[in-house]
Amino acid sequence: DEAAAAARGAVDAPPQDAAALDTDGWVSYLRGETRRAIQSLEAAVKLAPHRGTTLFHLGMAYARHGDADRARATLQRAVELAPQELFVDTAQQILRKLR
Repeated sequence: DEAAAAARGAVDAPPQDAAALDTDGWVSYLRGETRRAIQSLEAAVKLAPHRGTTLFHLGMAYARHGDADRARATLQRAVELAPQELFVDTAQQILRKLR
């Protein structure tokens, strides 16, 4: 709860920062707040479209929300942009499930 409050505080402070939005989105995802996660993560991706970790987080949120097409496209893009990152194995597992 403290992490969520801190992340939300960072997001509410201008100017918007992609890393703060990503953190807020991922904390929201982990708390099961999928709609809020998607909202924050989409905003983060608009600010930093080439950040693989943020795309991975957004893809995971889309998958949980049941949006398989967006999840697939977003996770594939995350893997393409950051093939050496730790999230790649998890992304590939989810991609296999979405096929």
